[in-house]
Amino acid sequence: QIQPRSPDPARMLRDGSADLVIEPTAIMGEVSLPSQRLFTDRWLCCVWEGNSQVGDLLSLQTYLRLGHVVYSMSAGVPTSIVDTYLARRALPRRVEFTVESFLLAPAILQGTDLATLVLERAVPLLRRTAAIRLLEPPLRLPPINQTLWWSPHRTTDPALAWVRAKIGEIAAGLDAPE
Repeated sequence: QIQPRSPDPARMLRDGSADLVIEPTAIMGEVSLPSQRLFTDRWLCCVWEGNSQVGDLLSLQTYLRLGHVVYSMSAGVPTSIVDTYLARRALPRRVEFTVESFLLAPAILQGTDLATLVLERAVPLLRRTAAIRLLEPPLRLPPINQTLWWSPHRTTDPALAWVRAKIGEIAAGLDAPE
């Protein structure tokens, strides 16, 4: 059973309401749970291909002036990993829409001058669903380390060990972004 994202995935693993969680290390924080790093990804700025406010390069001034579509880590949590990072640098962005999945964000950009951030590994899928243009972010953003976490109480469960191994094999076989 796949469950919606949780504002406290570590608690779900500790109390047994979830066996496995795939989350970036930035979301999980400094938890002491068994884990396996799956892959690293990076952020790209994404706009509708007809965006009239963005040229071939995106300046920080333009980036901060644009309205943004963001996806939160879960319902009821209004900020994303990037917003936490920007807040530390005192760089607020204008959030105009919040969606539950980054897969929805490019569709909302259509016909607008809004911007969003997407993960580079998702670009081939996103290009099939929306007319988008991708640009390098105007500031250095930390990479995303996708990690598989599991309940310490289920470490020796043979079925879950098999699932973890399969997830690891699939992640290792993923093509690196071009």
